[in-house]
Amino acid sequence: MRFVHISDVHIGADIDIGSKWEKNANKEIQEGFIAVIDYVEANNIDFLFITGDLFDNVPGTKELEFVDSQLARLVNTNIIYIAGQNDYLKQGAKIHKFRFVSNIYVAGLENYFNGATGEKKGIKSSSTEPVVDCIRFEEQKVEVYAISQKLPVNYENDTSFAYVHRRDYINILLAYGGSDNEVPFVPEELHTMGFDYVGLGYKHSYEAFSEGKVCYAGSLLPLCAKEVGEHGFIKGYVDKTICSTKFVPLKGRRYLDIHKNVCSTDTVAELEKYFEDIISKNKHAIYSIYLDREKDCITDFDFSNLKKKYRILKIEGEKPETVDVHKLIALNVGNAFGENLKRISHTDSKKKEQALIIYSKAMHNKIWGDNNPNMDFERADDKQIENAHSTLMEEYKCELTEIYKEIEKCEKADLEIKEQLEQYPDQTGRINLLKPQIAMLKSDIEQTKYRDKQINKIYSLHRIKTILAFDAPFAVVFLIVSTVGVFDVFVMRIWDEWLNFLIALIILMILVSGTVFLMYNKTRIFSRRLFDGEDAATLHVKYNNEIAQLEHELYEKEKLIAQYESDLVNHKKYKERAEMLKEKSAKIADRFNVLMLIIGK
Repeated sequence: MRFVHISDVHIGADIDIGSKWEKNANKEIQEGFIAVIDYVEANNIDFLFITGDLFDNVPGTKELEFVDSQLARLVNTNIIYIAGQNDYLKQGAKIHKFRFVSNIYVAGLENYFNGATGEKKGIKSSSTEPVVDCIRFEEQKVEVYAISQKLPVNYENDTSFAYVHRRDYINILLAYGGSDNEVPFVPEELHTMGFDYVGLGYKHSYEAFSEGKVCYAGSLLPLCAKEVGEHGFIKGYVDKTICSTKFVPLKGRRYLDIHKNVCSTDTVAELEKYFEDIISKNKHAIYSIYLDREKDCITDFDFSNLKKKYRILKIEGEKPETVDVHKLIALNVGNAFGENLKRISHTDSKKKEQALIIYSKAMHNKIWGDNNPNMDFERADDKQIENAHSTLMEEYKCELTEIYKEIEKCEKADLEIKEQLEQYPDQTGRINLLKPQIAMLKSDIEQTKYRDKQINKIYSLHRIKTILAFDAPFAVVFLIVSTVGVFDVFVMRIWDEWLNFLIALIILMILVSGTVFLMYNKTRIFSRRLFDGEDAATLHVKYNNEIAQLEHELYEKEKLIAQYESDLVNHKKYKERAEMLKEKSAKIADRFNVLMLIIGK
């Protein structure tokens, strides 16, 4: 028996509220549901199991009609649907009296109003507990035990009421829950109850237990940013001997996270290109971007253009940390910290804000042991501040000494890279010029080889024609003589004369053909007529010389392009090193300028 198991579709859910794609979100959920129906229809699936929360709320007539219209396409598939905590079987709800056209069995309803007819129609068994529906399908020898939720919250373990009655049938259990707050059963223990497959709903991620015999299908498509990873449905095969299941990812909406380390030298344009390269690979996804700032990074990034172009749910870390400088100065009048803050704040340096944050955080860390720049210094006396300031200045001076050394190393490395770039220039242009030339040479070689091969074919063909031209009169005479000879032999009984004449004629034909053959091969007149004044042997030599010359030229150009490509690889390698060195130098220079501003040099 082949089946498909889906769960937690949540048709009608409000997703990504406030986003520009909010209106399309539910449409995507519906399209995902339709895609599964397409799969079931195309693959002749016997059973479709829907284990809860097909709808995000108790469904009305409109939602039921949409689902029924899609399920009605599955004329050869039995559909069993159990309600979950979102779409529970509320008393008086439309589903109780809704007449389905499709072959759907809604577990928990008093009667099945569906389109199933004849021998394929499932029979509701009365031998089970009230909370469990047992639907028997005689033709397939299948019994499905299905438990729908009739309340929005259920603290009872309804699966404890499900028992297998007929061991000779394939037995399926469909249930919803598996947590302390919703039907508290243990999924790992359900395989011991004798069911051949247990399909579960409630959890929004795919999980399988007992070698795939107990499965949460997970939500068909993700419904919030926390639901990262693959989503889809389960396809399976089950009989009394085996149960084989496989998770099938469904294409469509996805939530993906992007983490990026940023520093003060990064620009919005560079970061936008970085994000676009990732986003362009999966434009259907919805992204959350996290900017992980280095400790000295106070750049204000504005990605409003990126948000307009793509489905970006949020960007964390666009705005840097701030420091209330005026408050800190007011709290530290007359001490070293306050005076240094005042001096830095009165400079015209572009690094002023960065220096204030770094200096404030460092001072606070020296005194209080943390990095919160928003805390004040009321509890610290002037001596503590003076000691912290002096220690910090000494540390910064030592750091500047190390930075000087790093700058020297970078300058030396930069000089070496420039020399290497001169030794291995960018050969892209030359390579692009050589490639069509090489292709042309290869084509010329093949054409010349083909012409050389054709010489012998043409020569042989014309030689045969020439010989046949000389042999044709002898063949006519031979035919006539043979005809007369046959008459003479069988009527006049002249055996010896006819036989001698025939032998002489054959010998004469062989001599003429041999003579013509030798003359044709030894005389260049024939081949010159064929090849515009040149004989076959001369043409062979000519073409072979051309081929050798072309192959030598090809070898030289391929050797040259190999050298250019090697230069290009080295150029790219050193170019990448140059970019990395440039980035490193920018960070060093940025730190150097900030420290110089802090210590007042």
